[in-house]
Amino acid sequence: MTDLQSWKAPVSWFLRADSARRARAFALAVLVTFAFLILPSWNTWRFYRASTELSTQELRLQRLVGTIVHIDEVLTMSARMAAATGDPRWEQRYREAEPKLETAIEAAIRLAAGDATAVDRIDDANRALVAMENQAFDLAREGRRR
Repeated sequence: MTDLQSWKAPVSWFLRADSARRARAFALAVLVTFAFLILPSWNTWRFYRASTELSTQELRLQRLVGTIVHIDEVLTMSARMAAATGDPRWEQRYREAEPKLETAIEAAIRLAAGDATAVDRIDDANRALVAMENQAFDLAREGRRR
C-alpha cells in the first residue's frame, strides 16, 4: 500500500458519512487536538507559575536574612558600646532596633517552612543573646564596665 492509498480510506469514509457522523468526527478531532495541544501547555504554565513563586519566595528570604544580619550587628555593637562606655544612647538604639529584628526573624520563619527543630534552636539562641545583652545593659547602668 502506498502513502497515497493509506490516507484515502479514512478520507473517503468521512466524505461518504452523513452530516451527523461528520459532526461527531469533527468534534472528536477538536477534543483530541485540545487534549494534545492545550493540556500540555496548561501543565507547562502551572510549572512556570510554581517556579516563579518559589523564586520570589527565595528572594524575599534572602533579603530577610540580609536584614536580620544587619540588625543583629547593630544590636551587638550597641550592647558592646553601652557596656564599654556606659552611654544610655547606645541602649536606646538597641531598644529601637530589637523589635525590628524580632519582626524580621518571624517573617523569615514563616517563609522558610523548614525544619521546626532548627527554627526552635535559632529562636532559643536569639533569646539567650538578648538576655546576655540585657545583662550588659544592667551592668553598664550600675557603672560596671569592662
